[in-house]
Amino acid sequence: MDTETLAIYNQAKQKVGTATRKTAHENGLWHETFHCWIIDDSQIEPYIYLQRRSAHKKDFPSLFDITAAGHLLEGETAEDGIREVKEELGIDIPIADLDFLGQFRCMPKHRDIYDYEFAFTYVYRQHIPFEQFRLQEEEVAGMVRVPFSAFYQLCFGTVKAIESDGFVEEGKIRRPYCEQVTLNDLVPHQQPFLQLVAISIDQLLKNEKPR
Repeated sequence: MDTETLAIYNQAKQKVGTATRKTAHENGLWHETFHCWIIDDSQIEPYIYLQRRSAHKKDFPSLFDITAAGHLLEGETAEDGIREVKEELGIDIPIADLDFLGQFRCMPKHRDIYDYEFAFTYVYRQHIPFEQFRLQEEEVAGMVRVPFSAFYQLCFGTVKAIESDGFVEEGKIRRPYCEQVTLNDLVPHQQPFLQLVAISIDQLLKNEKPR
């Protein structure tokens, strides 16, 4: 994966060349990604699904993250990113069923990783039973859901921890997971990014136009 070729942009979103994924992350080069947040709004209380990253991941192992996400390679469009949902979660979703929130700047940083993303951000609104998930073992180690209202509060720092419900996998063994999640348990996206995502999803759920 480190040798994948990405299109590289300046901060004004003008393409300036290409680089490997490894080079982009080592040097803080801007590139495009695909993010999909799955929301279960079938009940009065909406829930948001969070994936738990594999313990074997080089970056941000065992932390909770966007439901499904991935890098867009040189020449790919945002629509090509839908493959990440199938690859990581085993769920087939037509791109037409997604709501587009916008393209947001996302800059998670950890040690020597500078992952500067222009993230095409989507929402898929659907109740998905946990047993339907078929996780990509080398990428994803679990799936939980949390009340969206609690996730919103966590993003804005008005609560320190929220309750989760889901499962984790260890090899072929799947076991229940019901523990509190804090900001320290999430991939270290900058809080303004999480807040923008939370606001945009909230507006979508209220049938308002996202920012």
